[in-house]
Amino acid sequence: MFPLPFGAAPAAHWFALDSSATRSRYGIAGAYFIISSQFWQHKDHLTAFRAYAEMAKDHPGLTLVCTGSTEDHRDPAYFPGLLQSLASLGISERVRILGLIPKDDQISLLKDAVAVIQPTRFEGGPGGGAVYDAVALGVRSILSDIPVNLEIAEEGVSYFPTGDAASLADRMRAALATPYVRPSAQRLVESGQKRRSLCGSTLLESIEFARRQQRLRA
Repeated sequence: MFPLPFGAAPAAHWFALDSSATRSRYGIAGAYFIISSQFWQHKDHLTAFRAYAEMAKDHPGLTLVCTGSTEDHRDPAYFPGLLQSLASLGISERVRILGLIPKDDQISLLKDAVAVIQPTRFEGGPGGGAVYDAVALGVRSILSDIPVNLEIAEEGVSYFPTGDAASLADRMRAALATPYVRPSAQRLVESGQKRRSLCGSTLLESIEFARRQQRLRA
């Protein structure tokens, strides 16, 4: 088995995206965390909502931004139930659910976030797309500690026990309280190239291994 290394790398045009203009267009001001996931049950938005509700009272200017499709044909009642939970937690007005937005808008918002939150209970690959993008751009990420997520060993990535809203709230507080200087665009590009190169080398190695095994069986 050849596990592929985490190959996050930024697209060149991402650095030129105007985050301020995008924030203004969506009416997002002040500090915010962002979740960029479809509203499916295993993505576990509810844990993030509970964590945000726990700390929001101490941070009146803080917003939680959510992007991603709100539809799940497997359980049409799930998203309306989440909206009811927001109301019960008293944070309906402070959680901005933008739905599915253009990729460049999502990247623009991600660039200015305090951190990306990824509370998922299951993922097919390390971190999912949002964390891939966050690492590529040097944006901090707070992830659930499911095994596949723990494969990510990158600067700015931290973990919390899956489903533990109190622990997630602690990580969010720490991110707010800790100054963080993002790497330069040049460094991010170089880091992305190194990750891609390592990923490519591993893939070629796995192909060559498979060929050798096939020849041995012939």
